[in-house]
Amino acid sequence: MKVDLMSMANSVEVRCPFLDHHVVEFAFSLPSHYKISGEGRKKIVKDSFRKLLPEEIYNRGKQGFEIPMLSWFRNELSSFIFDELLNEEFIKEQGLFDYEFISTMKRQLHSSKTASIVEQLWVLVVFQYWYKKYFL
Repeated sequence: MKVDLMSMANSVEVRCPFLDHHVVEFAFSLPSHYKISGEGRKKIVKDSFRKLLPEEIYNRGKQGFEIPMLSWFRNELSSFIFDELLNEEFIKEQGLFDYEFISTMKRQLHSSKTASIVEQLWVLVVFQYWYKKYFL
């Protein structure tokens, strides 16, 4: 949703299938009743895939795409994040962040109130990845 809003606010298309000029030219050549119905807009996009999609997907409402950060922190990327990017030795050697504060944030990942901690750690992880890639 955020990308969509920012791209639309700046008249930029970011959805790859709609960047192809052949698709755009084809869409402009169609009568409007193919593209818009009483059920809403994007009719032709939905109808194009009707036979390929299960009914429950075809008829469901819009939903966002959430990044599974908490799962990544706790499971799949845990060792990479905490052993490579946020390990004590690297943080202290780097001298940019307070390791004790980061350690507190790590512990909070396993509590019931994780939302803001996950977002804060994500920003830190992205920075650390960038730092390692371009400064080491």
